[in-house]
Amino acid sequence: MFPSTANPRLQSMVGHVGLNGRSLALVAGFLALLMRPALFDPDYYWHIEAGRLIVTQWTVPSADPFSFTAPNQPWVAHEWLFEALLYGVFATAGSLGVKLMTALLGIAGVLLVYAAANKVLARPTLAAWLAGAFYLFVYEFPSPRPQLLTYIFLAAYLYILVSFKYGRNVRLLPVLPALMIPWVNAHGGYVIGILLVAAFCFLEWLVLRATNTDDGSRRRLRRLAVMAVLIIFASLLNPYFAKHWTYPFEVMGMQATQYIPEWRGPDFSTSYGRLFLLSVGAFSALQIYRARKPDVTELGVPGLFIVAGFSSNRHTLLAAMAMTIFAAAAIRDGLQVAEPISAALERLRRTWRDRASRGKPLGRAEGQINLAIALVLVLAASAYYPTARASEVAFVRERLPIDAVQFILDNGIAGRMFNTYQYGGYLIHKLYPRQRVFIDGRADMYGDSFFAEYRTIEGGFAGWAPLFDKYAVDYVVCEHESPLRQLLMTRGDFRLVFDDRTSSVLVRNTSRFAAIPTIE
Repeated sequence: MFPSTANPRLQSMVGHVGLNGRSLALVAGFLALLMRPALFDPDYYWHIEAGRLIVTQWTVPSADPFSFTAPNQPWVAHEWLFEALLYGVFATAGSLGVKLMTALLGIAGVLLVYAAANKVLARPTLAAWLAGAFYLFVYEFPSPRPQLLTYIFLAAYLYILVSFKYGRNVRLLPVLPALMIPWVNAHGGYVIGILLVAAFCFLEWLVLRATNTDDGSRRRLRRLAVMAVLIIFASLLNPYFAKHWTYPFEVMGMQATQYIPEWRGPDFSTSYGRLFLLSVGAFSALQIYRARKPDVTELGVPGLFIVAGFSSNRHTLLAAMAMTIFAAAAIRDGLQVAEPISAALERLRRTWRDRASRGKPLGRAEGQINLAIALVLVLAASAYYPTARASEVAFVRERLPIDAVQFILDNGIAGRMFNTYQYGGYLIHKLYPRQRVFIDGRADMYGDSFFAEYRTIEGGFAGWAPLFDKYAVDYVVCEHESPLRQLLMTRGDFRLVFDDRTSSVLVRNTSRFAAIPTIE
């Protein structure tokens, strides 16, 4: 195939072209994530528009530009870096580019977890199985949200910390404050990084006190403590300086978060909730039966994340990440189990090894076969994507007011708009700056008092009418099943002009909208 004068190194490289099993699994996992995301998250759309403002105006907004109910209200755009990235991807490559970015970030998180687990285990196959278990959590979070960057940064932090603990590696420690700079500007989850390093330092100090350690271990811990201080200083490099330190805690303390699904505890009637519960049980069993008693760091760090995971859906993936990495330490130490279980595990191991040894080694052919399979998967995904895209469009159309917005634009409807919370982001994306919304996903900016008023109006609770009338609303965009829709039609001063069984548009009975026919 090659002339005799060909470069021997080139021949060698071509001969070794291929993929191992782990790389093939990575390709399959990436394609599965790429096919998975449906871009209907309510916050996704206003993140794009915030990014548009940041990129086009070259400044981070400090006051609300999107609503008429909170004009110029101070707004902490704490996710500005992610929003600029999201808009850049969207403007360049559209929704497909966003899906590619989401899948890439998701698979990058899995790779970092694999690297951390393998750093502890030094057994790539076992580490890959652990990373595969963690992938199940990533697969359930396909949304292009700034939390994706928190997952990446947290996985990197955990990799550096386990390298420090189990590999005595201090060379990577300066990366911690360097990573904090983009993290603090991308998502409020940066606080998790600060708390993680602080807790890790304290727990490792307890470990050192309880064991006979050399001076080298104490010096390493002092270097980590210095990095913890530098991380705090690095977190000041944001548009809000020290004021940004209190912001995440203010959000967590809001009453409004009780009504937002991602802030609620996991629902164990769902497959995702049961997966989290199963993971906690498996991790606990590993710690109970591991051959060496776990130290306080190995219990404390994942324990803190587990508690956070039980308190909020936002934190379950973080808990899964910590459990996966520290489960590697238990597997490395081996398990103390009853004799029958130990014998069964040993028989299973021997059977697996015997069967593997019976096959004829494929050598280079295995990598080339895997590469061929990967190419087939890529081609199959490319061929299937139009079908997946059509299904996604139908899925989104059932959840967002796509046709309602087109109706508003076609009929020139304008004025003060009341909209439901989950529609706000999409309405900003499609109607801003022509129209401003009543509310959107930035509950932290609107505050508890306004959010309570919104819930009273939208739910039709006692006292809804005077609150609604206070805002002199001209038209309403809401779900077909919204209580407010029925109340306004009963009251008679609004009439229904659009309804597609998903969303409805009602306009005030004035001459301004007289040309738009009523739906009976």
